[in-house]
Order: sequence, then structure tokens, then C-alpha cells
Amino acid sequence: MGKGMYTHGAVGQGTIVFGATYTYITWLTESMDVNITNSQPGDTWVVTCPVDATSVFDYRLVTLDTQNVNVSGSTYSRLLTGGEPCKPEVSILGPELFATAAAANWCPLLQNVGLDGLFDLIGQAAGFRGPPYAFNDSPNALSDVLGLTAALVSSRLNSTLQLPVNGTAYVMAARVGSGNKFALVFALPSLVCCCILAYLLSTSRMLRSIHHTSSSLVDILKLGRMSTI
Repeated sequence: MGKGMYTHGAVGQGTIVFGATYTYITWLTESMDVNITNSQPGDTWVVTCPVDATSVFDYRLVTLDTQNVNVSGSTYSRLLTGGEPCKPEVSILGPELFATAAAANWCPLLQNVGLDGLFDLIGQAAGFRGPPYAFNDSPNALSDVLGLTAALVSSRLNSTLQLPVNGTAYVMAARVGSGNKFALVFALPSLVCCCILAYLLSTSRMLRSIHHTSSSLVDILKLGRMSTI
């Protein structure tokens, strides 16, 4: 198997080429969900994947929910939802980002170079896999895996350019009561009960100034009779 990427056109454009023969055809065709019943020993299959990273990036308004109620657990409780396209005051969409996305698959394409050239990593991720894919316009699993790799690599690109961002933050908090002052009237019965209980506790301690101590059962019986009189 042979594979590689060849650049042409503008920065961020090129073509990824896969070539396979004999049993390696199976790996290549399975990643594309193609029937190979008509292939013959010694046949050579070639697959080309056009790459154009210049038209796949844009800015969008996003909503970040730090507590997603639809997801269980705290690890995956954050949800980022994309919205309408927008245009920032300063843009960082340029040749650096386009070149990074286009060349993102260089490591999987170099796998087993100098040996048999088998794209084992790509084949394991794309083989025997049908839709749904990560991208709505992915024609097959091979294209989907290449696109996912480019997206993951591009998302890790660091930039020293500080961009001013206009946004709105909504903070949700829990409160006690409705916020209406009249609602304090419903708290008066509880406050009165608390005051009565506090008064009874304080007066009962003052009344118990005489303490009895005895280990004799007869004394305990006499004390019980006296308390009932």
C-alpha cells in the first residue's frame, strides 16, 4: 500500500492519494464501504481525496452550558452548542490555520512507510463502520476519519493573538422565596413557634434548679410518687 498527500493550488489545498494491491485492497475498500466481489488478484486500487481547508472555517455564536441536565455525571456536564455565523472584529482565519488543517493527517499517512505501507491506524478507525458519521457531508468512513483528524488537530492550534469577543453571560442561581416582600408573612408562624420554643427551653432550665441523685430503687419510687401528688 502506498499513501501520501500532494499539495497544489493555494495554501491549505492538496490531494491525499491511497494506492493498494492484492490483499491490501480489502483494507482500502472496507474503509469506504465498497463491495470488492469483482476484484481480481493483482488488481490495483487508487483512491484520491481532495483537500481544501480554505473554505471550511467560519465564526459562529456558541452557547456554553456548564451544567447540562441531559447528561449524567460531572465529567461530561458541559455542553457547547453552535449557533448562527458571526464576524469578529479581528479574524485569525489565515494561511497558518489552513495549512495546519490540510497537513493534519501527515502522521497517519506516514505509518509503515518503508515496510508494507499499511494504513493500520486509519483502517482500524474507518473499517467496517457505516453512518452516522461525525460530519453530515462525509461520503464514507475514510473521508470522515480524515476530516475528524483535521478538526482535532486544528482545535489544538494555539494563537498568541488576543481577540476581543462580544458576548453575553447568563448566570442561573437558586433563591429562597419569590422575592415578594409580602411572602414574609408566611414565615411569621414559623418565627412565632421558634420564639415560643426558645422561651420554654430557657424557663424549663431555670425551674430545674434542684437535682436528685440516688442509686437506690426505693428513692426512685418515692420520687415518682411525690411528682404525681
